[in-house]
Amino acid sequence: MKISIIVPIYNVEKYLKKCIESIITQSYKDLQIILVNDGSLDGCQSIIDEYAKKDDRILPLLKENGGLSDARNFGLNYVTSEYVFFLDSDDFLQLDTIKLLANKAKEDKSDIVFCDYFEIDLIKNNIDIISSDVVIDNVSFSQQPEILNDMPHCAWNKLYKTLLFENHNISYPVGLYYEDVATSPKLYLHCTKISYVKKPLVNYLGNRPGNITGVVS
Repeated sequence: MKISIIVPIYNVEKYLKKCIESIITQSYKDLQIILVNDGSLDGCQSIIDEYAKKDDRILPLLKENGGLSDARNFGLNYVTSEYVFFLDSDDFLQLDTIKLLANKAKEDKSDIVFCDYFEIDLIKNNIDIISSDVVIDNVSFSQQPEILNDMPHCAWNKLYKTLLFENHNISYPVGLYYEDVATSPKLYLHCTKISYVKKPLVNYLGNRPGNITGVVS
């Protein structure tokens, strides 16, 4: 079972190599790696080109800057796999992330599989494990409607069945901060089965210099 990974990229040359390395070295090898350069003004494109030459699983895409949601939506147009995973370009994966999520998806025939994650604060030099407190495993929204409140809405700790987006015309709202919150509940509503891997499998840079989530206006 092939898995597509979409990485929206914008001005993250300091973090991009670590992100891409964590994908290409995954223990799960049957991957389509979609790198979407959203009009970066730094050296991201040269990094993308470097890795695309070395790994034929990589599909490099370049577009005008439209923001995170626009880049994710753009990447979805090129997905050729049954399941898709989103990874932000300053984050990185554990070695077995995709393997564990894919195995759970196959075992349960899940529409979505989500996992815990490490939240890394580069400014305070601190790492926390963010874990779900509720029992969500192999259930549907109709069986457990509190999913809407209890599941984390971030896009990047989940493996999604691609048809969720295609069959229900779901996309990320362009120009909106916290776009995950506006999109994830729509996906949950259409799930027959949602599964949970209770392990931290994604390394999320929640607070770093220049990160939009650390800016208050």
